[in-house]
Amino acid sequence: MAIERDMLRDSSSDRRDEQREQILKRLDEIEDAVNEIKMPLSFADQLYVLREHVNMVRRRLESGQHPR
Repeated sequence: MAIERDMLRDSSSDRRDEQREQILKRLDEIEDAVNEIKMPLSFADQLYVLREHVNMVRRRLESGQHPR
């Protein structure tokens, strides 16, 4: 949610490009960390939801959409 809030911040177009790159880097770091998580099968559905949310935020950022 913090990343989605960052996406909503208004800034100049130069700053927006820099901010976009920083957010994409953060998403990569989160995705890498999530992929390393080992947990019981009973939590697999929550891990799947987290992965899907990371992908959704990445797609919105890359398409120029803002979170709702």
